[in-house]
Amino acid sequence: MATLFVNNNGSILTADAPTIHPGNRGHLYGDGVFESIRIMAGKPLNIENHVKRMLEGAKVIKMRTASFYTPAFLRKKSLNYYECQISPKEEGVACH
Repeated sequence: MATLFVNNNGSILTADAPTIHPGNRGHLYGDGVFESIRIMAGKPLNIENHVKRMLEGAKVIKMRTASFYTPAFLRKKSLNYYECQISPKEEGVACH
């Protein structure tokens, strides 16, 4: 069975790794913002719109966001995550 990965705050981890601290507000109260980004032919689609929606959603729930969350940053992270999913690295080797 293929290894699945998740992106948690910029770190790519195996899907079975714990990623949320039990005291995390999002975990306790369901706060959060997420986007599913479709990738076709190795390119994330409409990344600028995804980033805009994500940042607007974060603002609505008064979530602090990092200044480096830009379309370019998320495009790079999306492609890296995609690469980890389609060609997982050897066990014990992290995808970044």
